[in-house]
This record gives sequence, C-alpha cells and structure tokens, in this order.
Amino acid sequence: RLAVINPPTAFVLQNKALMAVLWAMHLLQSKLFTPEEHRWIEQYVLPTYFAANDAQGQLLFAGQYVVKPVYGREGNSVTIRSSHEVIEQSEQNRYDNQVMIYQQYAPLPTTTIQTEDGLTEVNLVHNCFVVDGEPSAIGVRASRKLIFNDNSYFLPICHPQEPENTTNDAARTAT
Repeated sequence: RLAVINPPTAFVLQNKALMAVLWAMHLLQSKLFTPEEHRWIEQYVLPTYFAANDAQGQLLFAGQYVVKPVYGREGNSVTIRSSHEVIEQSEQNRYDNQVMIYQQYAPLPTTTIQTEDGLTEVNLVHNCFVVDGEPSAIGVRASRKLIFNDNSYFLPICHPQEPENTTNDAARTAT
C-alpha cells in the first residue's frame, strides 16, 4: 500500500464545488477568463452543477451524469445515473450528508490487465501529481467498476528500456 499525505492546499483543490463554480462562470462568460481560457474550459471541463435540474425542473443532462459529494473521496457516496435510473452506485456512502455536485458522465478508457483473477477488463483513470506547482508524477488507476474505490488497482508506469547498443559494445571489446 502507498500512503500519501496531502498538503493543506490540496484540501482546497479537491473541493469538487470548484468545478461547478468554474462551469457557472464559464456559462456566464465571466470576464475573469480570456476567450482562449473559455475555449479551454469548454473543451476540457465537464459540465458540473449544484443541482441535476434547472429552475423549471428540466434535467440538465441529456445522457448519463454523476452525483458526487463535494469533499468525497475513494468513490464513497457516488452515483452514476441516467434520467430515470441508477447505472451504478458506490457500496459505501459515508459522505451522503454532504453537498453534492452533478457532473456530466464521461466514458472511461478500458483495457485488459492481469489480476489475481486472471485477465480482467478494467476502466482507467489517469492522474497527475503536482508538487510545489510542478508536475511530479503520473499514475494510472484501474477498476472493474465505473466507480473507483480504495480497492481499485494502482498500475505501474514505466519507461521502456533502451535496447542495448551492441555496435558500441562490440567496438569496445575489439579494442
């Protein structure tokens, strides 16, 4: 197991309400963002709200969406829904009393990995770790389910080894 202690700033950045605020500011075309930044938000940020329905009661999502607690972690209290049904719900619900955000569902990439049960198809989530404002590491989590939890796999990432340069080795041996 890997233990990581997050700095206090991570507590602020892990607040999923920031995604809903960011999306609302984008929809209002806030002057806080440049036109280029608005394009980035449109392209890379999932629509996120503090409610699933608008003021008239209409669902804000055409397809699937995810309900998440603002300060949840490890998939606790997460539900994936479509307009009228639950697609998947987390097994643990310790954050049910928190404010929830509602976010458009984005399909995850899948792959097959070797597990203790043999070859298994899994969903993937890619992570980037930032230390002191600089990217410091990347990671990949894998889960059999759509909602990741503390039993999800953490996959190793490695750089392929360079092939040995046999020409140079042969030249060194000959001299």
